[in-house]
Amino acid sequence: MKRSRLLFLFLFACLLLVACGERPETPAETASPAETDPAEGPDVPTGFYELSKQDYLDKTAAGYVSKLVSFTTDYKFVWNKDGTPRIALPDEWYRVCAGSDTPNNPYHQKVAKLFYNEQEKLYELWIADAFGIDILDQYILRDMFEKYGTVTTKTITEDWVKYDVYDMGGGQRSVGAYALAKNKNYVSPFLGRAEYGNRYPWCEEPWIENNTLGMVAAGMPNVALDLSSVFTPVTGDSDNVPWGDFIIAMYSMAYFESDIPTLIRRSALVFPEDSWQRKIVEMSFDLYRKYPDDWRAAIIEAEKTCTRRGYYYHTDRALHEQGRVDINMAFSLLALLYGNGDFLATSRIFSLSGYDARGVMFLPVLGIVGGLSSLPEEAHEKIWQDGKGYIVNKPVEETKNNTGLWMCHLGNPERYYLSGLMEMFRENFEKLLLAAGGRIEGDTYYIPKTALRVADTLKLADPDFESGSLGAWTVKGDAKLTSYAYFGDGALQVNGVGEGTSEAYTTLTGLTPGKTYRASFYAIATQETTALIFARADGAQAMQHVSVSGQSEFVRRELVFTAKGETMEFGMMLRDEPAYRYAILDDILVERIFEETPEGIGEISFSVKTAEDGAASGLIRVKIEGSREGEEVFLKVNFANPGSTIVDAAVSVNSNSFGAVPFYKTGDAGREGSRDYVYIPVVLRRESNTVDLDFGNASILFYGAEVVTVKDRLLVCE
Repeated sequence: MKRSRLLFLFLFACLLLVACGERPETPAETASPAETDPAEGPDVPTGFYELSKQDYLDKTAAGYVSKLVSFTTDYKFVWNKDGTPRIALPDEWYRVCAGSDTPNNPYHQKVAKLFYNEQEKLYELWIADAFGIDILDQYILRDMFEKYGTVTTKTITEDWVKYDVYDMGGGQRSVGAYALAKNKNYVSPFLGRAEYGNRYPWCEEPWIENNTLGMVAAGMPNVALDLSSVFTPVTGDSDNVPWGDFIIAMYSMAYFESDIPTLIRRSALVFPEDSWQRKIVEMSFDLYRKYPDDWRAAIIEAEKTCTRRGYYYHTDRALHEQGRVDINMAFSLLALLYGNGDFLATSRIFSLSGYDARGVMFLPVLGIVGGLSSLPEEAHEKIWQDGKGYIVNKPVEETKNNTGLWMCHLGNPERYYLSGLMEMFRENFEKLLLAAGGRIEGDTYYIPKTALRVADTLKLADPDFESGSLGAWTVKGDAKLTSYAYFGDGALQVNGVGEGTSEAYTTLTGLTPGKTYRASFYAIATQETTALIFARADGAQAMQHVSVSGQSEFVRRELVFTAKGETMEFGMMLRDEPAYRYAILDDILVERIFEETPEGIGEISFSVKTAEDGAASGLIRVKIEGSREGEEVFLKVNFANPGSTIVDAAVSVNSNSFGAVPFYKTGDAGREGSRDYVYIPVVLRRESNTVDLDFGNASILFYGAEVVTVKDRLLVCE
């Protein structure tokens, strides 16, 4: 859960850059040490952007139409005869709205989806993953507000099933997000996690299917990022998710910023300073400077340098080498830079770059900036069609009977009219605008200006183990670098030593004592092995930790811990494990967060039956005094699951079914300092609420529960 899902706790949006730093203290803030941390509270608007309803609809329509233009213009997944990806395609291939997904393309034909309807004298575009889930997101947002008056993950599970989603990885019917929603009733973000059965958590969906969420947060990139935190993890848990943040924020900013390099650099602030994603952005700028007049040379070099080895590309989960997110992002950023705001020049490079570098991700930025009048003639003739254009929501002929890629929403009408979709965007935008502290006066939107907020991340020494040594780590027992990494060429492997502890740890610096931090990472533990990922005071025995147990494939895990000093030791250990057992740790990120009991929540009590060994089975009832209207909160359950399988709990709130959540395997239970937990998203509307966790015949060890909100501690970009 990268960012807060509690949209209404924040005011939003800023287009200021230069530097990031904590908000300066005011005299009131320095007067008392009991005052709220300055980065914790809502942002105060410094003013308002003004945008007419007509301009909002024009820019939003142009942005969405640009997505469809690029889809029908681009070439995807072109291969050389020797089986390698073909890139930097010939100029003669480029024709607007006549790419590989249109009929009779002489160069590279995929599944044709743009047809002329002779009876209606209109072009019709048949639905695809690149723009279909964007539509679904608008339906989900509408339903969230209608049912709950707030953004809640429960609606995502309900609506993916209700609208009967067929998609690529996300809508895969047996092992994708849809399957977990339909068959398991899991709420997000569990739908996108590899650990809980999603076989496509690395796939492109998070960064190609949710981009237009930035359009319902026009000029409010912080709102856009909060929306991203709800929608992008539905289908992924890898590096595909933060790239979704990047693109969605860029769409939001484009309503009031037209300079392309500025948009790229501002959006890149969502990434940690030393992250691989930030490096890709800088490498793209470097290549642009190196080859100022030769985009093909830049593309060719980017394919070799802007990539790192990925675990999922070396397993049976890999679908396409050309779906690699880092190469696709480098190609796309280069197209933006070389196009320099010119729609056709940018579209041309998107179309001819290769891989899956579709302009559906970034060409909408130019549409938002310029509006409908800036789009080429073909966009009006074949897509917008004076507002009469539509998308056919059923499988094309080639994909019927599951013979191809079936992507549609069978629970929705068979046509999505673009003019109607724009009205849905507008309605959702207005709800989010008012919730953010904006206002509507006549035909004018007043959008609050606040500072762009980015996560407060610690700078770590070698967090992805790519230095080639363990020089930043202290080893006790047996540990080494391994090439079996989640990403890149290196990861930490800790081996068992029989009796006793084997561990490796590094020192975290820059902590604030007493404050809360979240460490996220990917890990594997061999069969019957339990690894503890821990944080502890320097030299101490006591520690805070979570478990990774018996995981043959990498899982994403988080440790929320309290800083015991300005420095702490962070690492991984195995206790009393045989020498042939081991665990692997990779890609560590540590962020400062706020996890606290929200205002209005009172006493919490539990009703639970436990066996002699302390296991809780059947029904656990949590009674919560107090309410929290207008936002989703989390019931945080501290637990252990020493069994050999994941245990699911059916969740009911005030006797109404709310979905299901999985409790992962923890191995040996009952260790002091355990922080294994599950966040259960709930909406508490009554003055006295009950949340029931029904485990059926299964059981866990239940250590207690609390109601919390979780927010990133954010640095302010000024």
